[in-house]
Amino acid sequence: MREEDENSWKYWLFKFGLLLSLLILVANLLKLSIIKGKYYREIARENKIVESVIPAARSEILDRKGRVVAKSIYQYFRLENGNKIYQDSGDFDGYKFEGKDLSFEVKRYYPYGESMSMVTGYVGRVNESEIRLQKCGVILNGNDVVGRSGVEDFLDCEIRNKNGKRLVEVDALGNYIRELGREEPEIKGSTILSIDAYWQEKIYKLLGSKKAVVIMSEPKTGKIISLVSSPAYDPNVFFL
Repeated sequence: MREEDENSWKYWLFKFGLLLSLLILVANLLKLSIIKGKYYREIARENKIVESVIPAARSEILDRKGRVVAKSIYQYFRLENGNKIYQDSGDFDGYKFEGKDLSFEVKRYYPYGESMSMVTGYVGRVNESEIRLQKCGVILNGNDVVGRSGVEDFLDCEIRNKNGKRLVEVDALGNYIRELGREEPEIKGSTILSIDAYWQEKIYKLLGSKKAVVIMSEPKTGKIISLVSSPAYDPNVFFL
């Protein structure tokens, strides 16, 4: 075979390979744009933006010495097949739900339990009338909590904070795709009482199960140092 024929054969083989590659590329493009195009467009249309609430913790309540008598506990969980799988709980440690569907609930905890219940009171889910009347001038939803007695009720508007919100893109099945943005909750400072938690607890234990009310105040200022009622209830059992 002459050298010219050999070069010609290689040229046409290269040209055929290039044409074949181009045809395969065009076929794939047609498949994606025409055959699969409708499918992908339907998926894109079914994706939606969901706004979810980032629940704000209620402000801490402290005694006169800075001891915490009411605080918010964060209970983290994952959603699996519509069920809550609880994980860590404890003090706030950053918004851990950066991932697929990790979120949290905010619960109220009273370290001194029964001995401080007459002072702190407790919290509960908002009811329909409170949602309708917009207590404290704030639009509430069914997952919000409000004070039910004691300081939690009397200073509810000062202790309650503004929820944040989170925008998330999900697919047609509700599966997380990505976070688009968020507005962090607004948390105010602590509420400080004149009550001394040490004397509050000590007096309550001295009373035992006896029916009694003990009030102790400062002679010079008239500030209440201790306000004990026995028997009492554990405020932790009302909202866990």
